[in-house]
Amino acid sequence: MVDRRRVNSDVGLLVVMKLLIQIAALLTCITTIHAQERYRFPKLTITAVSIPVKKAKPLKIAFTVKCVGQTIALSQDQFSVSISTEKDPYFYFGSATFPPDSPNIFRLNPNEEIRLTLLTLRDRNSPKKSWGTLPPGKYTLRIYVNSGKAPEFQYQWLGQTYSNDYVLRIKS
Repeated sequence: MVDRRRVNSDVGLLVVMKLLIQIAALLTCITTIHAQERYRFPKLTITAVSIPVKKAKPLKIAFTVKCVGQTIALSQDQFSVSISTEKDPYFYFGSATFPPDSPNIFRLNPNEEIRLTLLTLRDRNSPKKSWGTLPPGKYTLRIYVNSGKAPEFQYQWLGQTYSNDYVLRIKS
């Protein structure tokens, strides 16, 4: 004969376990949705690079910045340019200079995309080294966005990211 008290307690335990699993799934879903609302970062894409005939002039880089997630703001000081090779990932690390009419801070609303142009001439670590002194060859060019640890202005994006890899071919 079946003990009804044992069956009832087993059924009760199953109902409680099912309820706890449903609550855990609901909390996971809510946490995920809440985290997505706070998620934000800039997506950089290099669209063109102009190599001047005179290597004493700056390299001109056209690119887009798209806001993914919530509103972000980036200052000109957060941008830098990297030119690397497979053998030397830190071959050139240049300062980014924007045209005089560019704002000091770029603010982007969710899904907004802006087109920008920057110039780079000198290596940050070796002022005598410029992009124009690079020997002929194939290089990888990236634009980096970096920041400090504390925000300096409203909506400032904190972190590090970089653009797509752009193949830069320097001829003699």
